[in-house]
Amino acid sequence: MKNKVSLWLGNFENADAFSKVMVEVFDEDGNSASPFMISFGIEYIDHDKIESVFDIQIQNRFFGNQECFSYSSTFSHKLIGLDFSKFNCAVCIFDFEYTGEIKKAQSLEFAGVFEYNLA
Repeated sequence: MKNKVSLWLGNFENADAFSKVMVEVFDEDGNSASPFMISFGIEYIDHDKIESVFDIQIQNRFFGNQECFSYSSTFSHKLIGLDFSKFNCAVCIFDFEYTGEIKKAQSLEFAGVFEYNLA
């Protein structure tokens, strides 16, 4: 599998509301899931491969001197044309190719799967 990153963009009232959707809760069997995972039908995420951020200037996290996502400089050019003005948060899951049918849930929209290069 080539290096793939699945990306979601969203708009939340504040960072706390975003955090509540991303936090994982454990059941009595020790399994964990977050509202994000449940809403998009994702059974498992490697915690070392997920990055998320809330920022009212989210486009700066992909472009410019505030890049915060791993390898974003190798795939951000594929995001040109997205209207970042309506988003204030992003979720990247690396080495994960989301193929689910759910495209919008929990104030998040699936933006796509992109190839990235190891820097």
